[in-house]
Amino acid sequence: MDRLVQILKTKRDEHKAAKDAAALLYKDVEDAETAVLGALTSSGKSKYEAEGVGLVYLSHKTTYGVPKAIEDKRKLFAYIKNKFGDDVLTTMVGINHMTLNSWANQGFEENPLVDIPGLAAPTAETILNFRKK
Repeated sequence: MDRLVQILKTKRDEHKAAKDAAALLYKDVEDAETAVLGALTSSGKSKYEAEGVGLVYLSHKTTYGVPKAIEDKRKLFAYIKNKFGDDVLTTMVGINHMTLNSWANQGFEENPLVDIPGLAAPTAETILNFRKK
């Protein structure tokens, strides 16, 4: 058992070192991307092909933030429901799995026999934890 735990510790340490190294390399990638973006922008170009290397180009994406305030959520949900119907609203509304698990666990602690419609039976897994000394 001691040998297996030592192997686990060694592998976790190696994994952490590799993740840390990858994070540093990714910072270099981000710096290179910033430099290329700046060069493209300052030259008024939207794309550039480095022969034998590759093509860089700009694209634009518009994103919308999910409403945080309950009143804003109600307004959005009412709009979707009125314009597109219950089915579209149901497909768009999501529940964070951590929030759902916390809520359901609380409900089952209060009443172990509660039946929550639409909630699938829980699955259980055994998780190995490790704490370094």
